[in-house]
Amino acid sequence: MLVTALNLLLTAAALVGFLALRRRWKAADRAIAEAEAGHARLDRQRYRRRLRDPHGN
Repeated sequence: MLVTALNLLLTAAALVGFLALRRRWKAADRAIAEAEAGHARLDRQRYRRRLRDPHGN
């Protein structure tokens, strides 16, 4: 009985730890996607500026 209780406790702790890691991974993926979107936006702005003024005058 004690072994079963300890086993359940260990399983619950592992599940909680895994869910916390998963949440952190999702947040990191979201931050990476936002950064990449920001870089793409800056690249588009730079390209448009270059089209308007090719020599940077």
